[in-house]
Amino acid sequence: MCIKEKIMKKVLAMLMTFVMVLSLTACGGSSDSTSDSSDSTSDTPSDSSETYTLKFGHDQPEDNYFNVAAEKFAELLHERSDGRITVEVYPAAQLGSEATMLESLSMGTLDFQISSSSNAAVYVPELAAMSCSYLFNDLDHLTRVAYDEEFQQYWRDLVAEGNNGFQLMSLFPATPRHLYTTFPVDNLAALKGRKIRVMSAPIESTVWGALGAKPTTVNFGEVYTALQTDLVEGAENSISSYYSAKHYEVAPYLNLTYHQYAILEMWVSDAVKDKLPADLYELIIPTAVDAAKAGLEYANDVENSLVEEMVANNGVTVVEPDISEFKEVILPIQDENAKELGCEWVLDFIREHA
Repeated sequence: MCIKEKIMKKVLAMLMTFVMVLSLTACGGSSDSTSDSSDSTSDTPSDSSETYTLKFGHDQPEDNYFNVAAEKFAELLHERSDGRITVEVYPAAQLGSEATMLESLSMGTLDFQISSSSNAAVYVPELAAMSCSYLFNDLDHLTRVAYDEEFQQYWRDLVAEGNNGFQLMSLFPATPRHLYTTFPVDNLAALKGRKIRVMSAPIESTVWGALGAKPTTVNFGEVYTALQTDLVEGAENSISSYYSAKHYEVAPYLNLTYHQYAILEMWVSDAVKDKLPADLYELIIPTAVDAAKAGLEYANDVENSLVEEMVANNGVTVVEPDISEFKEVILPIQDENAKELGCEWVLDFIREHA
């Protein structure tokens, strides 16, 4: 091989090496550019074509205000998410008792729920402070407290600290609970030794025990049979629930005790935050507050007419006992309960807004 050919081969080899280096450098630059582009789009809005289907459970019948609130929540959330979120509502304990659904909520197998404070107090003991009887004077007093943003945020923060697998969407004030029985309750003495169905929270047994009754825990879905078979002689609930569950058929005395203007809760599982993009999750709390207001408005509108209907058509007898003697027994229990739970602030807030 001549010298000239050797020189040409060396030059060619050098050129090929140079081209390879350029090629590798270009590839490296392309990789860095892609990485930078990916980082810059990490906070972009969620894919507007993606949809989500979530489940909402409660234990009341379809014509109850629980269901009105749940359906309103589903309607508003679908509308406000531009159709991206569909909420399927399961009423009438289709997904189990309140206790069972709270467990499902905690595990992430249920997305939303309405529950009583008494049942939820198993997870958030402080909620029992709002389950004590005769805290509120009337519906106006109740709504002033329940819809106060400071009061709502207090409970949201407290629930979040508990790490129970679910969060508070909104407090849900409800119409007053009354006592309905198989016998008339004209006065406090009439309750002595009587078996009254109560919810599972300890405060419920404390209250009804102090009033002289024998508190008995029964799942709501089993109350009708319990009254029918004399397992219990009475129960307590809102007029809407008394009517929709047809408990008047087996407990025809509606005793207007006004013992509790209940505050319920609307819950969301922690799992929902992982399922939804941030822009959709932000819709949940304001939507729940609006749905709770719709549920209360419905209950308040219909309950007077329900009483008239049950008296006229279903053999219900309305009894109006003197509730001052009931209140006298319960007021000291409010203070004891709040102190035991470390919720003096809650009781003071309620009383200050009377």
